[in-house]
Amino acid sequence: MLNTSGLTAEVVDDIRSTEWTKLLGAVPGLNITSLTRLELYEIWMNRHPASMWVQLLEEEAKILTLARASPELLSRQLALKLVDAGGR
Repeated sequence: MLNTSGLTAEVVDDIRSTEWTKLLGAVPGLNITSLTRLELYEIWMNRHPASMWVQLLEEEAKILTLARASPELLSRQLALKLVDAGGR
């Protein structure tokens, strides 16, 4: 359908990986633009929100590393963090 409309579509072997990659790339921007009400170019022109973006990407990398090492451990740790955050 996309190809017939003139748009190029690519079929990938692992759609979940592709979707997660898109999501992880969007998370910092969605959060920072929502909280600061800045446009994306304003975030990148300002040191503080740009550094927050990098910090969020670093946290995502830590989570992915843990998920690859031990998915079940990651689930427990996230659950505990959510419980701790709810108790504050």
